[in-house]
Amino acid sequence: MSWYLVAPLAGVAMLAAAEGTAAIRTGWVLPWLRSRVFRPRLWGYASLLIAACLAVQTAGAVWDSPEAHVLFSGLGVTGALIALAMMWVARRSTRVR
Repeated sequence: MSWYLVAPLAGVAMLAAAEGTAAIRTGWVLPWLRSRVFRPRLWGYASLLIAACLAVQTAGAVWDSPEAHVLFSGLGVTGALIALAMMWVARRSTRVR
């Protein structure tokens, strides 16, 4: 993978990790998500998992080995799907209708 693609992905992973840390520690969520996120700590853990998945996929793409690329891509996609499920649960309301 070219370095001009690795650097932005690493930056996005760091921003996701910073957002996740803020959501876990203080309950702060990005302003355009505040009205829809009912469980900010769960959202933060999912954001940290997304950051880790981006880092794993980027690390797998840097190496030229096909086996490493398949392994890291599989781990990254699996973790991302788990994180998306966590984000979906974090956006669910606890109110009974």
